[in-house]
Amino acid sequence: MISPTEACRWLKLQGGVPPVFEPKDLNVCGEWIRQRHDQRDAVLILGGGSHLFLGNEPDRVTHILSLRRWDRIIEHSPGDLTVSVEAGCPLKRLNHELGKAGQFLPFLPPNYQHASIGGTVATALSGRYSSALGSVRELLIGIEILHTDGRLSHAGGRVVKNVAGYDLCKLYTGSMGTLGIITSATFKVRVRPPTSQTAILEFDSLGELLEAALSLRNQVVPVALEIFCPGGGFLKDPFQPVLLLSGIKPGRYGLAVELLDPKEPLKWKIQVLQKSWPQSRLLDTTDQSFFWKDWDQEIQKALQPGNGKAIVRISAPTSLLKEIHRWLEQNVPDHGLSGHVAGGTLLVFTTDIGFIEKFRTLWENQPVYTTLFKSDIPSKDGIDVWGSSSQPLPLMKQIKQKFDPHRILNPGRFWGRI
Repeated sequence: MISPTEACRWLKLQGGVPPVFEPKDLNVCGEWIRQRHDQRDAVLILGGGSHLFLGNEPDRVTHILSLRRWDRIIEHSPGDLTVSVEAGCPLKRLNHELGKAGQFLPFLPPNYQHASIGGTVATALSGRYSSALGSVRELLIGIEILHTDGRLSHAGGRVVKNVAGYDLCKLYTGSMGTLGIITSATFKVRVRPPTSQTAILEFDSLGELLEAALSLRNQVVPVALEIFCPGGGFLKDPFQPVLLLSGIKPGRYGLAVELLDPKEPLKWKIQVLQKSWPQSRLLDTTDQSFFWKDWDQEIQKALQPGNGKAIVRISAPTSLLKEIHRWLEQNVPDHGLSGHVAGGTLLVFTTDIGFIEKFRTLWENQPVYTTLFKSDIPSKDGIDVWGSSSQPLPLMKQIKQKFDPHRILNPGRFWGRI
């Protein structure tokens, strides 16, 4: 996990890092948060410290609440394919334990090596497997919340079919900690197939890549279809030639196709893939491991605070990605590119975010959403980080008023500076 001091480097906090409180149990935390509520303080919630790059700058912060001591795996039922876990449990450790039963949570948020369960739910960052294996919102079936008045509430449960009334799990997922303190969560888990394979395809244009990706998605149902720029990394930095694979030319578009299946279905999918795309390159076990390790390191380097680099996330129907990229090529010449093709997401790596407002205006009548995913502190000043929302902002503000009337929790971090 990232230390509070390191995590807060992504934020602009007046007076430096405020006092950090790490409660040992719910009763202690409940009393503490009631005091913050009564005194009208402002609390920044901290889990693994890996996701503080996301969201608006907080309006103010007087205290930091760290949940790192709440790290137990409460109950794992392998036969029911469910697990209940405290919010401060590291995602990486949880998956290590689930792996002993041949199961896993298919979440790979940025900086997932440092991510906590609570932070993963609060940000709803699922990663490259979400389209095929399920997002955080889809796999979360139960949640416990501590409110600012010290009360506990529960939604969902520990049984997959235990659904009654409003599905509040979805309300809390992605709410950036603005509605309550996530104390524990229950998930459906997936069985991890014993074999995997990654194939690399090259293309001269993004249009060709997208056509191939959509065809592959229908034919072999991969768990991930990822765009990258071979040879130069996402950031086109000649001094850091990450993702440099032997035999692949820099400057072209790469598509990483990841298959995760039992042995026989995997063998059949590889045959289909090689028949349709004989130019595809299958990575052996060692190369595959190094490739995804380099992939993760590239993301982590771009997320480092103070490096002058920004990441802009664009979510759109896959049918629009080709046109969107053509506009980016014409208007943002020095950008790098990554993305989840199956999920209709592009990650634009750049040092200049001046194009964002123009881009949003151009696509405001389309289901295209642009988020300033990460940027250095000066660049966030005066920028609407989230852009437009598919949800009505007045309703979101009413919900915030109901759940946190004095704006104690992460004030200003979410849409509309909620």
